[in-house]
Amino acid sequence: MGPLGRHALIAACLSSLLPAVSRAAEPDPPGKAVDERGVQLGARLGYSLPTGSLSDGSAASTHLSDLETATVPVGIDAGFRFSHLAYLGATLAWGAGIAPNNPATCPAGASCFRQDAQLRVEGRLYLHPNAKVNWWVGFGAGWEVAAFAQSAGPNTVTATFTGPVFGDLQVGFDSRTQPAIGPYFGLTVARFVTEGINPAAAPVSAWIQDPSLHVWFTLGLHGSFGLW
Repeated sequence: MGPLGRHALIAACLSSLLPAVSRAAEPDPPGKAVDERGVQLGARLGYSLPTGSLSDGSAASTHLSDLETATVPVGIDAGFRFSHLAYLGATLAWGAGIAPNNPATCPAGASCFRQDAQLRVEGRLYLHPNAKVNWWVGFGAGWEVAAFAQSAGPNTVTATFTGPVFGDLQVGFDSRTQPAIGPYFGLTVARFVTEGINPAAAPVSAWIQDPSLHVWFTLGLHGSFGLW
């Protein structure tokens, strides 16, 4: 092949590569998800309503709603986004409780303080990563600690309950922003299995007899910073 033929062949090869190089240099079109891995952080604020009892037995059959009307949980998330579809991480949520207007559990003249904390491992599946509004479903499990304090003058008595969170199901959606923000609904099923009283006039059993399931219904706002 002569010099002219070689030059023509090289020119043909370069011309065939130019469209591919041009496409690679172009930015992704709006709405296109990038499949990457990385750390994702998040935060949440909600309003939770309880239902269920502490125990199925008569000794501790108090309804949870008689101890606190609701809680306002504030949470932080930290985890890893394995792709634009899947996330796995942990959530720490703490909420100040709203004491009920119930003389049996919060007598008149007493100061009552309630709080609830949960530590959960959570997985999340993003359903529409290419859309401007990305629906997601999450599920988690972990441990719950609740404290109910009652003060009358200088004396304060605190009852502390702990137990497993069997399941925390969440459904929500995020806007395509950075950070991504959107509402979510959560349903948490848990059970208190231990009880502690401080100070106690008499020894209190650490294990609750016939523990019962309780449920939290949560409506809140969730935001995350990281991969879309």
